[in-house]
This record gives sequence, structure tokens and C-alpha cells, in this order.
Amino acid sequence: MITNMAISALVLLLLLAVAPNSHAFELSKISNQSECIAKGKLLCNADSNCHAYGVHSGNMIQLHGCNKTIPDPSSPWQIYSRQQDNTYVLIPGAINVNESECAVHATTMSHACDDPPPSPEPYTVEGAVDVGTLENSIMRWNGEMYLLENIGCNYIDHAGHWDPQYAGNSYARIRHLSTGNIVANISQTIGHAFVSAFTDYENNRMWLFGINQNRCHGTKRGNLVRSFWSSDLVSWEMATAIPNFTTYNVEVTKVDTPSPALPPHKYIMILESFYFMINNNADGNLTHGWTLIKSQNPPAPSGGPSIRWSEGYYYIITGGHTVDLVRTQDFQTWESSKRGPLIHPTPADAQISPYAGFNASADRKGFGPMKDHYELWDWNSNDGDVCCMDGNTSAPSWLVWGASTQGRAPTPPVKQGCVNAVGKGNMSLPELF
Repeated sequence: MITNMAISALVLLLLLAVAPNSHAFELSKISNQSECIAKGKLLCNADSNCHAYGVHSGNMIQLHGCNKTIPDPSSPWQIYSRQQDNTYVLIPGAINVNESECAVHATTMSHACDDPPPSPEPYTVEGAVDVGTLENSIMRWNGEMYLLENIGCNYIDHAGHWDPQYAGNSYARIRHLSTGNIVANISQTIGHAFVSAFTDYENNRMWLFGINQNRCHGTKRGNLVRSFWSSDLVSWEMATAIPNFTTYNVEVTKVDTPSPALPPHKYIMILESFYFMINNNADGNLTHGWTLIKSQNPPAPSGGPSIRWSEGYYYIITGGHTVDLVRTQDFQTWESSKRGPLIHPTPADAQISPYAGFNASADRKGFGPMKDHYELWDWNSNDGDVCCMDGNTSAPSWLVWGASTQGRAPTPPVKQGCVNAVGKGNMSLPELF
């Protein structure tokens, strides 16, 4: 930890500029020591490299990559050690973090506790739409909003409870966002995983893409990409789009004006982790014709990536603990959003949204304790998606993402570890950037 003499100078430097190896400020008004301690806990929970944090006199927080300490009779810091269940224990005594050892694990990160009020978020977090569903896409079809949801065997309303063909299998379904009514449990997707949706407005066709892995048997890579398509969301066809390719999440988007740096194409697919294929079929048939392009990885984590195209840029929505937004025009050079993370854990994730009929089923699905104690489970934001790239500038933009423990056990009394949440705003994707 830093000394008392350096505090004033450091605070001034932090307010003038964020160091290259530090996080951007978390902007919120902190008025006392207890609020600063609570803020430190939230910051540390959101950072997988954080194993301890210190609070200085209610005006500064530092995050550290380990909890090793040394005696320091003059230390003004309170040091809180992160436990396996994401609770924190105050380490007693006059101590300081041993930076010579903790720097091996992670760079020290500083945050001011008492900053100016935050600028408005670019969208409103509307809250959760369900408990226990897997990856979601959000899409517009004939002017109505829908959710494409991946369903695993731990989901309380799994279709296998009443239809034997679904029993013991993962699958995908489509629900109306406003009402929550199930439009289709898509039988063709039985035994598939990481299914995503893409609306081809030009050809009046809804496409789904996923891999040949059954999530009820564990989370594994598939060795091919399957395509599914429909013109009414009810009747579906299926074909293998890409054989002999190992991947997890996949997603497709339409490209109106392809970059001259790339071969001609009308569509592009992202395949986790950060592979890209293009397709130039004039008839919009996406069951064949995919070609891998050369690319450099963007400066972002590769968890659950989505791809969208807008106004000359290819946007990647990707994350792990937060959801980041990056873009490129040539897949060689990348630009990161100046806003920082597009999506991050927030108490609003734990509110019941007015969508998908969730209010009627939230208690039955175990959401009550989650709503009351978001800090016990909402540790990660992942698998983000943004809609809609259909040229309708008068319609709002929509976001969907997973808020979860990312597979870890939540802290009691919470029993469920994941929800899908939605957000809504009036900014286009370039404006969100």
C-alpha cells in the first residue's frame, strides 16, 4: 500500500489521468467509510485477479492480486481478504499488503471513493427475464421482439418434463419478449449447444447456428457448425453449414458494405475463440460457402462472443467477467470502446424485468433470494448480444446478457447462479461504442 505522504499526490494524479495499467474510475458518490468498504467489495468481486483490497480513510480503494501482508505500524489502510465464497475478512493488526509479492499475481489497481456523479448509462438495465436458461440472443421479427434461448437439463421448465424427445437433451427455443409465450421448442436443435439467432431481413429468413454438443452431458466444443432456418419461426429445417471445425459459440451477421480489405462477402460469422468466416452467397443460403479469413485477435477476452456490422465497422461483443465492445474494419487492427465495459454486474440485474412474463414465474424459479442479494451471485456479465441492425433508427436498441456466478456455487441463501437480463436504450451500436 502507499504511504500517508503520497496519498494527496496520488489522488490528484488519479483524477488527472488513469494509469495505463489501472482500471477506469468507478464513478459514484461515497460519503463514509462503510460505503467505501462496500464499494471495494463490489470492485474486487468484479475482478477475477483481485484477492484482497484495502480502504484508506473512506477516500481510496486499492485492489491487489494476493492477500500477503507485512507489519506496518503506520499503515492507514484496512485490508480485506477475499474468501472462496466471495465474502471478505478484515485482516487484523497494523499491516500493509506486501506489494513485492502481490505484484507477481496482479498489478495494483486504485479507485477513488469520492468521485463526481456518473455520466448517464447509454442504456437502461431492465432486469432479469428468466432463471437458469443458458445463452440468449435477442432479435426483431416482423416488428416484434423475441428471445432465442438455449435450454439445459437443469432448467426448471425443460420440455423433457412433458415431451420425451427432449428428455436428457439440450435444445433451443424461441419466446416472445413481451409476453413470454413460447413460439417454438425447436426439435431440430435437440442435442445442440451455443445456438444463436440471426435475422436476415433481406431474405425474410430467421437463421440459427450452433454446434453438435449436448449441454446436458457437459460443456464441450463441437466439431461442426449446424444451421437451422425458418420463414415463420415455427417450421424449421436443418443442415450442416461448416464441417470439421472445433468451436464453442458462433454467431452470424449481415454485412451491407463489406470492407475493401477483405474478399467480397455478404455475411460474416464469428467462431469462438476469435475465428472469422465470410460468405458471399447471393441467394442468402448460409448452409454452405463459408471461408476462413486471416485475422488478429482483438484486445479483449474471448468468452461468448457475438458479431454485428454497422456503418462500415465489424463489432465484436465479447467478455468473461464484463462484456466488452471492440470493432475493426480489416480484422488486423482493433479499436476498444472508450466507454469501457459495455455491460457489467449491477444491482439492476437482480430486478424483475417487465418482459417475458417473468413476474409470474420468478418466485417459483427461485429468484426471490437472488433479488434480495445480488452480491451473492451476480459476479460476472457474459454472452452479450445487441439488436437490431435492421435500419430502423426509430426503434430502441436492445441488449441481452448472462448475469451469473459463471459456474461457481452462489453464496447461500441463494441457490440459483444465473439469469439472463435485458437492457434497452436509444443509441445505435456505433453510439454505444
